[in-house]
Amino acid sequence: NCADLVVSYPILVFSDKTSFAPQFPSRFYDESSFQDIFIYNALHEYTSPWAKLFKKEIIRNEQIRFCEDMFIGEDMVFLYTYMKYVKSIYVSTSTDYFYNFESQSSLTKRVNTFSSEYSGYSKILNTIEALIDIWSISNTCVLDKLRWLQGNYVRRVLNSMYHSDMSVSHRLEVLRAMDLEAYYNYLHIPALKEKLLAYLLKYKLFILYDITRTIASIINRVSK
Repeated sequence: NCADLVVSYPILVFSDKTSFAPQFPSRFYDESSFQDIFIYNALHEYTSPWAKLFKKEIIRNEQIRFCEDMFIGEDMVFLYTYMKYVKSIYVSTSTDYFYNFESQSSLTKRVNTFSSEYSGYSKILNTIEALIDIWSISNTCVLDKLRWLQGNYVRRVLNSMYHSDMSVSHRLEVLRAMDLEAYYNYLHIPALKEKLLAYLLKYKLFILYDITRTIASIINRVSK
């Protein structure tokens, strides 16, 4: 069969010249088994457009484009938007794509403007929710993986607020409006400091959270 989407995986090349090739099973998915692709093939981790084949007619007919106002996450929005229109997916174990992993940290850790981060968060939240609805995803494990993705972008918005000159009232307005549950329930938070901050958000202690983050931001700027 000719699948609407073909997925393969890169060989990751690290700065010390070692490499790693992810090992996933080769498999054909139809609409009845789409959600399994997150369990067995980790499609929540490999959302970049490379190492994939798309059908031009789907992209053209549905007018799917990359979001030019997003600095990070646009790959995932493109892929998951495309996946809303597919009827079949084939995962291949063959790969001929080498990904230089050493430059990733500078892109993923960079804090962009609040407006761009919040726009990205909104698009990602809406895209994932639409995919859950269209695919009728009910598997708890799959939902956890998708909520983890959302949580990562909530964290980016939170960080961007304290790298900007937003007013206190604006920050509190954003905190009250955002879907924070994905951040404090599904994101792995190893650091004690961030765990305490997540606790404040979970129990809606937004003013205390804002004061704590503001002080930490001032101390960080002074120390530099």
